[in-house]
Amino acid sequence: MLLKVKLGPGARLVTPGPGARQVTPGPGARQVTPGPGARQVTPDPGARLVTPGPGARQVTPGPGARQVTPGPGARLVTPDPGARLVTPGPGARLVTPGPGARHVKPGPGARLVTPGPGARQVTPGPGARHVKPGPGARLVTPGPGARLVTPDPGTRLVTPDPGARLVTPGPEARQVTPGPGARQVTPGPGARLVMPGPRARLVTPDPGTRLVTPGPGARQVTPGPGARLVTPGPGARPMEHLVLTPYPCGTTKN
Repeated sequence: MLLKVKLGPGARLVTPGPGARQVTPGPGARQVTPGPGARQVTPDPGARLVTPGPGARQVTPGPGARQVTPGPGARLVTPDPGARLVTPGPGARLVTPGPGARHVKPGPGARLVTPGPGARQVTPGPGARHVKPGPGARLVTPGPGARLVTPDPGTRLVTPDPGARLVTPGPEARQVTPGPGARQVTPGPGARLVMPGPRARLVTPDPGTRLVTPGPGARQVTPGPGARLVTPGPGARPMEHLVLTPYPCGTTKN
């Protein structure tokens, strides 16, 4: 039986080489003719054909599988030959940086510091505020002989107001050191720090003035919120001639 095939106007006749093997399809073979728009793909001359082994399992994606094709500008990153593959644990959370994230690559002389086995990792709480120094901030590094002072766990840090004025004593100021039996008074946790105003005048007693300290049971009287401060005038006479009597309030001496 002679089969006559008519070629199209643009068909190219390909003749097999002298050592080509002619394959004759079996009696039940089905002839598949490519469609009119089919494109013939010929592998490159150096392409390597990979045939799966006899026990290879073919994995077919499910009906809802999504095929992800990299974009036109995608860059293929191949790990170095000595790279170590790190597989996250089963409960690891994958964090993907945002679209505007900046990738920071350490310089060639950077030193990688790995915390020791007993290092404690501190994670800020959910309401922690991240403070970033301004563009003109100056980094202050303590000198080689600086002593690091760590406050106690219950210490309250007092920051002066932005308008507070720092007063530094002059070069001839006298420093007074309390004696060995002096009692140090620490204000309580609810004490209020009172700073004199910008126009306050410092009054220093005369060298011969006698300082009177109230006794341990003395009652301190604080004027109320509407009290008026009365300052004696320039011609006032000191009240040293008055005699204090030990009579209770509201009574008079006959």
